[in-house]
Amino acid sequence: MLQKGDRNIAKNYELDQGHRKEYVDIGRIVRRKKTDAPTRQLKIIFDHYTNVEVAGTIETVSSYTDLNYRTEIPFVVDARASDFMDLRPRVAAYSGSGSPFTFNKRDFTASGNENLATNQTVIADYSFYLGRKDRLYLTKDGTFELKQGEPSLHPRAPLPSDDGMEVARFTLKPYMLKLTSKYVYIFHVEKCICGGF
Repeated sequence: MLQKGDRNIAKNYELDQGHRKEYVDIGRIVRRKKTDAPTRQLKIIFDHYTNVEVAGTIETVSSYTDLNYRTEIPFVVDARASDFMDLRPRVAAYSGSGSPFTFNKRDFTASGNENLATNQTVIADYSFYLGRKDRLYLTKDGTFELKQGEPSLHPRAPLPSDDGMEVARFTLKPYMLKLTSKYVYIFHVEKCICGGF
């Protein structure tokens, strides 16, 4: 923990989580350009996540069930680690002397998950989410009613309803983590005669 008098200089560094296309490396911090080098010893406070690796298993979306999908799933180059089957070997936790960042100090033999190799077959069952389009209505009773469309690779909005006034349409992408205004179309009504619609 930070103690009274400690300076928090985390903004001067970027976290490299060690994810490479070919393997999972040791994480590290990298000083940002145009920031001063530290003049004293650094205290690094960190948290990490360890998957239970058993021989014959691979890393999939099910490997991250204890994490917050919006904020804690690591990125592997340009994709979320939960979006593919991860067959990369992992570098073992470092123990020994010398720099852990020299290649000959990296140990891949302790990696428990399956690694992809020539003439091996991967057989898997999988499921995935589909997109959906919904309509939101204001009924004559003054309540909101959501009419959900059918999930599909090419979703369409459900048929219009005569039981209320349509106020919004939602486009729900598969694996959407945050609904933003670009996926919502709101109908603007200038005048509303609420006597008998």
